[in-house]
Parts: sequence; C-alpha cells; structure tokens
Amino acid sequence: MKKDSKGTVLIVDDEPDILLILAEILKRFDFIAITAKDGASAIEQVQQHQPDIIVLDVMLPDIDGFQLYEKLKRQRLLSHTPVVFLSAMSDTAHKIRGLDLEAVDYITKPFQSLEVVMRLERHMACRKVRQRLEKMEQALAEEIAQRQQLEKALDDLQAKLNEKM
Repeated sequence: MKKDSKGTVLIVDDEPDILLILAEILKRFDFIAITAKDGASAIEQVQQHQPDIIVLDVMLPDIDGFQLYEKLKRQRLLSHTPVVFLSAMSDTAHKIRGLDLEAVDYITKPFQSLEVVMRLERHMACRKVRQRLEKMEQALAEEIAQRQQLEKALDDLQAKLNEKM
C-alpha cells in the first residue's frame, strides 16, 4: 500500500464497465484499485497484491462469487481481508448468504458511487483498528510471557536463598 493511499482494493467483476468505473472512482478517492474479471484471476491478484479489501461480484463466468469467497477462505488467502459483495442479485436470500459467509457488506447494483466509497472507507477503518488491536494483543502477550519468566526466576532465587538459610 502506498503511503498516501487509503488502501488497496481488489474489484472482481466480469463486467468491464463496472471494473473501469469502480476503479476510476476509487482512484479519485485515493484508493489503489486492482481488478480481476473472473475467479481465477482474482486468486492470482490476491496472491500477488494481498489487497486490504475485496469487492466481489456474485455472478462470475468461471465460479460463483460465494464459492470463490469460500475457496479464498479455505486457502487462507484472505487473512482478515474484508469482503464486500457487489451484485445485481438484490433478493434477501442472496444478501443473507453473503453475510452468513462473514462478508462485511453486500451492495446491490446499480450502486451509488459515493455510497460504495463511504462503505469501503468505513470497512478499511475497521480493518486498521483490528490490525492495531492485534499488534497490541501480541505485544501484551509478549510482556506477560516476559513477566512470567521473571517471576519464575525470582521464585527460583527465593528458593535457593531459603535453602541456604
């Protein structure tokens, strides 16, 4: 991710116009936009770029978007990467399925550009907070381990002193 960007967004959609429009909109709002037109190229892009967030169409030519999401999760390529489904499938059943898969959002086509940008900014902010919390948790775990080692060393010293008395 470039220092002055809001993050890298992978857009997966089989409609070239959607890819172009969404990529241009996101670039105007300081995101780095990469694109994929099908599931196979999406997997390659995830491996190559490790995007901060993925916008994923449900209807793709080679694989259903839900299946692609599950495949990415099984292969552990997502690693806490938020996924937003973007689809013309606007019925409740599809929305629920996407959210049940643990996608962070489901946006229906036709979409409002500013709405998409605002949602992605919010999900990106949440991701950054989660990453900071994970780092703090790791640092705290390391500090606890160090203190436990010190306590054990102190207990050992106390035991030796008690033996000598």
